[in-house]
Amino acid sequence: MNETKNKRKCRTPNVVYKITCKECEKHRKKANYYGESNFNGYTRGKQHLDNYQSNCKTTQEKSVMRRHAKEVHRDKKVNFDMKIIKTFKDDPLGRQVYESILIVESKKNDDFPLNSKNEFNQALIITAKYQPSGSD
Repeated sequence: MNETKNKRKCRTPNVVYKITCKECEKHRKKANYYGESNFNGYTRGKQHLDNYQSNCKTTQEKSVMRRHAKEVHRDKKVNFDMKIIKTFKDDPLGRQVYESILIVESKKNDDFPLNSKNEFNQALIITAKYQPSGSD
C-alpha cells in the first residue's frame, strides 16, 4: 500500500483498530486485540506502546500487550502489529458497535483473544423489535 496513504490513515481520528501478537502469528496462532478510539491511530498506538514499555507496575497492569506477553510468552519481549480496520466520521456509536462485533467474533475464533472479559461483557449487542399495539 502507498506509504502516504498509510500515514494519512494513521492520522485520521475515530478509528477501530486491531493489535496482533507477531510471536503468536509465527506459530500460526491468533492473538488479537480490538479497540476503538476517537483519537487517531498513531496516538492510540503510541499510548498502547508506552504502556507496554513502561517500568511502572500500575501502568504495566493496564497494558493488554504486557499482560499477553506475561501470560503467554513468559514475559518475553514480543512484537505487536497495529492496523486500522475502519474509520468512522461523526459516528461514535457505529464505531463502538463495530468494535463490539469484532470482540465477540474474536472470542469465538482466536486462540488467545486479548480483550478482557469486561470488554466481552460490554460487547453484547441486543436487538429489539417495536410493534405498536393493534398491528398484528
